[in-house]
Amino acid sequence: MDIEPFNLLAQDDQSIARPLIWSLVLIVIIVALFGVVMLYRKWLNADETSTDEGFTLSDLRRLHKSGQMTDDEFEKAKKILIGSVKTGTDKPVLGERDATKRPNSGPRTNPPR
Repeated sequence: MDIEPFNLLAQDDQSIARPLIWSLVLIVIIVALFGVVMLYRKWLNADETSTDEGFTLSDLRRLHKSGQMTDDEFEKAKKILIGSVKTGTDKPVLGERDATKRPNSGPRTNPPR
């Protein structure tokens, strides 16, 4: 048996080239699909509400100064804006309870007889 090792390797280069190319193509496809899935997940988890908070008092002042709002419209809008801010701050903080209300949970101290 007189097989030279270099001759054997030369034959394997041709047979290895095709699977190597297809392996690289498969890796590129997997990476591309991973990117598509990540973009899709990011799009799915995106907030559907706009980040615009609406009008601020400075926006109303700017509209009033530029003449796009009358004095009456400015005063009404200012009252609505300030009223919405006040009602937002009047709400109880999560976890706080009204002292006059009975707690909803916990053991009963006086069970019925």
